[in-house]
Amino acid sequence: MPARVSFIGYGAFSLDVEVMIYIRALNYEIFLEKQEKLLLSFSHIVEEHGSGFAFPSQTIYTAKDDFPTETAQQVLSQQDLSQQSPSAN
Repeated sequence: MPARVSFIGYGAFSLDVEVMIYIRALNYEIFLEKQEKLLLSFSHIVEEHGSGFAFPSQTIYTAKDDFPTETAQQVLSQQDLSQQSPSAN
């Protein structure tokens, strides 16, 4: 069967393409070798045409609190006191 490439839709951040290829191989190791060559050739074709693939990423912003250390310790101490159960007299 011939290979088939289809534009199948729009993702949230992508244009979705499906590639259907049937591979004949005597064993799984040979199949994996052929699969790797095909996937790498896709990358080379895309790069040769001036494009690339987007990869998921996250950005994490961190900030330092402006509380002086003593103030933070006082807040934590007050929280500890409020969480303790009253003692029986």
